[in-house]
Amino acid sequence: MNFLSSFGTWCTPGAWHGIGHGGGGMFGLFPLPLGPFLQIVLVGLLAYVLMRRFGTSDPAPARGQSPADILKRRYALGELDQETFVRMMKNLG
Repeated sequence: MNFLSSFGTWCTPGAWHGIGHGGGGMFGLFPLPLGPFLQIVLVGLLAYVLMRRFGTSDPAPARGQSPADILKRRYALGELDQETFVRMMKNLG
């Protein structure tokens, strides 16, 4: 039982966030410790930057797709209007 009482004392926020140093994160400027929150924000920001840099919103066409299939997909996604779609399909033959 002695272990549990010492464990409870060891896990108090003051033991980790600066007793005598203003308590709380950011040098005591805020009342709550912001360490976990800032870590989540930084990981989220890193994921966002990596997705913007390396991710694509339109997957590359599969190998072996015909030009007509690609045009149909683009028309279905709304990238082409009907007039452009018909003109391009006529150009394909």
